[in-house]
Amino acid sequence: MNAVLQSDRLTGVTKYLVKGSYFEEMESLACNPSLLVIFPGEDVIYFDNEETKKNLSRTMRLFHPATKVLVLTDLENPQVAEIVGVQIYTVKFMYFVIMDSRTMRIVQCNGVWDWSWPRALQPMNLFTWDSHNMMGRRISYVQNEQMQAFYYNYHWLNETAKYLHTEAEEFPNDCHKLEGNSFTKHLINNPTLLVVCGFERHNLHRSGRTEKFIFLSLIVLMFFMSNAFETKFVSLMISKPSIQRVKSIEDLAKSGLKFQVDLNNSPQLVSHPIIGKMVVHKSSEVQDEDPTIAQTMMSDVVRMRMDLTFNYNRLQSFYVKLNYRYFHGYEIYWTKDRFLFQDAFKYTHITLVEAGLMGLWKKQWRAQMRSKYVGRRPRKSISNKKNIEFEDMQPAWMALAKFMCPGMVALPCPENPKRGTMVATHNHDLFLEFCTALAVDLFCPVPKIDWNCLG
Repeated sequence: MNAVLQSDRLTGVTKYLVKGSYFEEMESLACNPSLLVIFPGEDVIYFDNEETKKNLSRTMRLFHPATKVLVLTDLENPQVAEIVGVQIYTVKFMYFVIMDSRTMRIVQCNGVWDWSWPRALQPMNLFTWDSHNMMGRRISYVQNEQMQAFYYNYHWLNETAKYLHTEAEEFPNDCHKLEGNSFTKHLINNPTLLVVCGFERHNLHRSGRTEKFIFLSLIVLMFFMSNAFETKFVSLMISKPSIQRVKSIEDLAKSGLKFQVDLNNSPQLVSHPIIGKMVVHKSSEVQDEDPTIAQTMMSDVVRMRMDLTFNYNRLQSFYVKLNYRYFHGYEIYWTKDRFLFQDAFKYTHITLVEAGLMGLWKKQWRAQMRSKYVGRRPRKSISNKKNIEFEDMQPAWMALAKFMCPGMVALPCPENPKRGTMVATHNHDLFLEFCTALAVDLFCPVPKIDWNCLG
C-alpha cells in the first residue's frame, strides 16, 4: 500500500486515504474513482465483527458499481480475504480483483463468476479479461406492455445480452394470450372481403350450411345498401375537405390556440421562450377532439398519435404536426439498486442510437401499432345512433325466400326414380347451390341454369 501511495507514476493523480470506521464526511468523496484499493490487514477478529462488516459495506456503497476494486491481502490467510470478498460481492461491484502482494496470486470476479490465477495478468487485462462473460446467468425480464407488442427496447435487451455473452429470457407471468379466441371458427371466408369486395378465400358453394345462409343474407343486404347509398358514396369519394391548417408556430400564435398542459407535471413549460406564452394549465388527452386546443407530445409518438386520432368524418388526421422540436428532458430507465449491467446497457444504447438501429426499431414499432390500433380510439356518445335490427334485414330475407321457393318446387320432381333417389339424398346441397346461383345473379349476369342438370 505504501508503494502505491508513494509511486512517482501516480504523482499527478488525486488520492484519498480513508482509515477507520464509516462517517458522514465520506459522502463527499468521488463516487466514481478510477480505482478503489482496499488493504484489510490481517486482523481476522476485527473483520469478523458485525459492526466492522456494516461500516465496510456502507463505505463501499458510496462508490459506483462499475468502479474497479483491488484488494491487497495475504491469500495464505484466506479468512480475511473471504470476509472482504463476500462483502464486496454482496455490495455488488462489476469487477474486483483480490491480489496476494507477496506471491502475486490473484482471484478475479466479474460479479457472477470468479477465476484464480497463479500469477497476475498483464495490467491492461487485469480488470478487463472476461469482464463481459456472463455465460450461464441469463437476463430475465417481464413483458407487460399491453400496447407495445413490438417494443423496441426488447431488441436493445437482446443485443445487450449478446454483448455480455448470455441470453435474455422472458419471465412467465399470468397474462394469458387471447389471440385466436376473438373470432369465430365457423366462417372460413372473411365477411368483409367476401360481401364488400367479392373476394372468396374458400368456395362459398362448398362451404357449410351456416356460412352459406349468413353470407347470402349479407350479400343481398349489401346489394340494397349499395343501391341506396351509391350517390352518397360517390360524393364522399370526389369531395375533399377544405380546411385551413396551421403549419408553423407563428401561425399557431396568430390563431389564438393554447397549449393545454398539466403544469403540475411540467411546470418548466411556462418559462419556455417560444411556447411559454401559449401554455395554459389543464389536463387533456390525445383522444380529445377539441379544435380549440394544442398539445405537446414526445417525438417518438407524434406520428402514431396522428394516425390513431384520425377523424373519419373529415377524412383527415385530427392533429397537424408542426416542424418544431425542443428539448424536454433526458431519457431515463429505472433499474434496481446497484445494477451490475448498468454500464453495459448504457454502452449498447449509445451504440445502437448512433448506428440508427434504435430509430429503425421505433419506426417498425410505430408501424405495427398503427396497423393494430388505428381506429380503436374512444368514440363519442352514440345515443343518437341506431343499430341494425332484424326488421332492417327483412328485404334481404324476402328476396332470398323469393328465389328459394322455385328451388323447393323444382328439386323434389325428378325425371326418373333413379335420379329421384339421388335428389332425396343430396337435396340440401343442390338446394343451397341453386339458391346461391340465383342470389349471385343479383349482382352480375351468369349463364343460364340448365334445368335438366338440376333435375
